[in-house]
Amino acid sequence: MYDEDQLDSNEYLGGVFSKELPNGRAGAIIALEVGGIRARTRDGKQFFLKYPDCRLEMGGASGRMVFCRDEARTVTIFCEHKLFPEGLRQESSGELHGQLDAIAGARSRERWSGRFWFLTLTGLSVVLLIGLYFGIMIAARAAVHALPYSVDETIGEEASKQLDQGFVEVQDEQVVAAIETIVRRIEKQSRLPAAKFSVRVVDSPVMNAYALPGGYIVVYTGLIRESETPEEVAGVLGHEMAHVTLRHGLERIAGQAGLVIGIQMLFGDASGIVALGVELGQHAAANSYSRDQELEADLEGARMLHESGLDPLSVVPLFEDLKKHDLPDQLSWLSTHPQIGNRIAALKAYAATLPPKQYETFDEIDWAEVKRRVERK
Repeated sequence: MYDEDQLDSNEYLGGVFSKELPNGRAGAIIALEVGGIRARTRDGKQFFLKYPDCRLEMGGASGRMVFCRDEARTVTIFCEHKLFPEGLRQESSGELHGQLDAIAGARSRERWSGRFWFLTLTGLSVVLLIGLYFGIMIAARAAVHALPYSVDETIGEEASKQLDQGFVEVQDEQVVAAIETIVRRIEKQSRLPAAKFSVRVVDSPVMNAYALPGGYIVVYTGLIRESETPEEVAGVLGHEMAHVTLRHGLERIAGQAGLVIGIQMLFGDASGIVALGVELGQHAAANSYSRDQELEADLEGARMLHESGLDPLSVVPLFEDLKKHDLPDQLSWLSTHPQIGNRIAALKAYAATLPPKQYETFDEIDWAEVKRRVERK
């Protein structure tokens, strides 16, 4: 073996190809001399190429091997040392500059080409992966409606347990019965027959009502106190019940699901989305609806009221009253809705498309007495 440390400054480790060698090839010490390139093998054979006779190429497995051949290609001296091209440039006194520049340019173009294709393929891979991910998630959200309604019920039941903490449930039978009467009237017009609704009234000054997936309805006494008629409350509850029948809670949870859960849903496996829904609880299930979902629930709620014989615009007086107050935190059930004015306009536009009907009222409910009972709390 040659010892590189024992080489002179103009010498490099390399090799030579020639028919004169026993195997046609041998390792050699390459010396850059004044007139040309000399290769000296271990057994003392020497090969010399004058600079003007050299034909340079670059290649090899690494792509950095410099091959120096005579025109007849009877002798080829090669070297992979990174300083060898610069040594050729200095020792050849300009004889090889043109070839070396051409090699350097080709090498540079090759590197940039390699980088371009690497970046292009990497970019395409990223785009494909992102497209695949969102494609699966979009398909998974569409597959939500193919899942059995028992999934909604399981999520809603577990989420409702989280809401039991910190609230006092109203046990007054007349108050609870009034809300149940409203719900029973509206639920008959549900587009989702499997949806069954259970009602809870909780003591809180917050003007709020919501329905969890699976039909778990919660009404705050603050909403009852601020409503002049049971029909106004019906307008609010129709909207919340529409979220249930349209399965908006499940859609929102599916939108926050990861890739694995998305794939599971495509194959009808609801275990992942149930676990996620239980983990997210009330926030994801009740208070994170999109603007489109809120508008959809407005109109579906109005439809159910109309089909129930109730005025679909019965909630508008309550909205009009709310426009007069600055209640940024009190109306959590309106927090993600469009502005109240736009909401009223959308409801009126939709109501104008409905067939004329003689609307009824909840004559069986003594609303003044219901309000008096919650005021005592």
